[in-house]
Amino acid sequence: MSVFVLDKRRNPLMPCSEKRARLLLRKQRAVVHRVVPFTVRLKDRTRQESAVQPTVLKVGKIDGINAKYCRVVQRLDGYDYAFQ
Repeated sequence: MSVFVLDKRRNPLMPCSEKRARLLLRKQRAVVHRVVPFTVRLKDRTRQESAVQPTVLKVGKIDGINAKYCRVVQRLDGYDYAFQ
């Protein structure tokens, strides 16, 4: 499962694995920003210093199905929806 990552100015970065998030927390390079969904905030990096792939997060209706019946899935090429 992926962990959401924010830079030190609270801008979103690419999600990372749980293992990498634990290592960042242990080395004190990150702090827990939010518990649900679990999000870490880096202390030493901004978005301009990071390699970020373009992602799009859609909100609202997807093919006539309300978003409250969907969950966000992070894929290699960005975010997508899966039906619950």
